Amino acid sequence: MREFRPSPALWLCALGYGLLYVILSADGAYLSELFAADFPPGRLTDTTSLFQFNDDARPFLVLFGALAGGLISDRRSRGLAVTLALALGGLASLGFALSPTYLQVGSLATDLYFACVAVLNIAFGAAVAVVTVYAVEAAPADQRARYCGLLFLAAALGGFVVTLAMVAMPATAVHAAAASLWRSIFLLSAVILIVAVGFRALARRALPVAVERPAAAFPWGYFAIGALASCGLTMLRQLWSLTTFETAGALYRSEPSFALTMSLANFAGAVVALVAGAWLADRIGRRRVVLVSFGLMALAALVAPALLAAQGTLPVYLAAIALFAVFGTAGNPALNTALVEGMPERWRATGLGCAMALGVGVQAHLVPRGGTMLTNGDILFEALVVAVGIGAMFFLRETAPAAEAGAAP
Repeated sequence: MREFRPSPALWLCALGYGLLYVILSADGAYLSELFAADFPPGRLTDTTSLFQFNDDARPFLVLFGALAGGLISDRRSRGLAVTLALALGGLASLGFALSPTYLQVGSLATDLYFACVAVLNIAFGAAVAVVTVYAVEAAPADQRARYCGLLFLAAALGGFVVTLAMVAMPATAVHAAAASLWRSIFLLSAVILIVAVGFRALARRALPVAVERPAAAFPWGYFAIGALASCGLTMLRQLWSLTTFETAGALYRSEPSFALTMSLANFAGAVVALVAGAWLADRIGRRRVVLVSFGLMALAALVAPALLAAQGTLPVYLAAIALFAVFGTAGNPALNTALVEGMPERWRATGLGCAMALGVGVQAHLVPRGGTMLTNGDILFEALVVAVGIGAMFFLRETAPAAEAGAAP
């Protein structure tokens, strides 16, 4: 097997994707701290409208970004689409860092924040698909899942960095000081603009433009598989999170270093799972890894509530969180790689992006919020969505060269 050596352009692509997740993860904490510091008590309705905007508008903005980014990638070039997605994320980060406060410009601060959130969600919607398609097409055939896994590792690291910043922030920090810290993080993350320029310079001639690809009908079948899988996995992950993360937080939040320990358990599980899952997907096939990983996750979700209710100690919760990370992420590189390989080149980014955007819509409008009690009707509906999503994965075609040949290359 050949050596795993991604190109400098791919490393920059992964770095930019990780920075985009830093910006996304920091957005929520920044919102609460900034407006708690800036808004006078009589303007609390403005902060409520901002949170509502995040919840209601995000799925549509992400879908728009996925559609626009996918069409640019499929009709113009992969490198240009990646560059634009990363640059938009950098502009949003710069806007968060430099925008004036409510005390300085009044309600204009709210409008500027709306604009930054809109640009960030459009950038995220575009990046999810175009970065994945670029990585898979740039990889040797027997290493595509590992190249895709590199992107997921960068995203996991970006989220973990923000978690460390939240843990390290003193509990006694006033809102104004905390808001200044988040502004500094956004300013540093704006280096993604430089990454985007560097990537464009390296990748300009790496892949042919999309207009040279043969025409093909839109892959409605594979799009449906990706959309159903995305919705089912989003529902499953969020419900598991309600069972483990939030319940553990309510019980053990006062424990010393609990937040850091929980974050480390989640991050370590994700890293191990992504490395192992991507390697196995290239060796034994995408479809097998997808079905085993997410099938075990669904099975664990059935037994976890009863187990945690009977043995709800801190070590058990930490083990459950690590297992969630393992089962919930091991199949991600294999699933995305299989979807990209199974779609015609002319529709890959558009089809994958729109399918993944539907999962964001499910999370925003169908998944219960934190602290929400689940009724029997909720559980049945969510179980149905999960079952349909897992069932859709059975229709994936095996595309790994090693699995098709019956042996490793």
